[in-house]
Amino acid sequence: MKQAYDYLFIFLIGYQAYFVISLLFDTPANEWASLAVSFIGVGLFAIVWWKRDSHFSEAQQAMALTTCLMSMSAVIIYVVQHFLI
Repeated sequence: MKQAYDYLFIFLIGYQAYFVISLLFDTPANEWASLAVSFIGVGLFAIVWWKRDSHFSEAQQAMALTTCLMSMSAVIIYVVQHFLI
């Protein structure tokens, strides 16, 4: 089961990178689905942070932090582009 988390984090990091790049360069992306994936990434980070001492390895904690940072940056870029400009 722990290897499944690795694949999930790798998918989320890659998807968030795609979403951030699509927002920055105005390429079409499904923004609502991408925002939902962003919030899933933040929620997954919260779960990993809550159980960090007992269940998840240091590598998975680092991937969770990266996922959270990518997700939050995607949300911030989305808000700035759609509501502040």
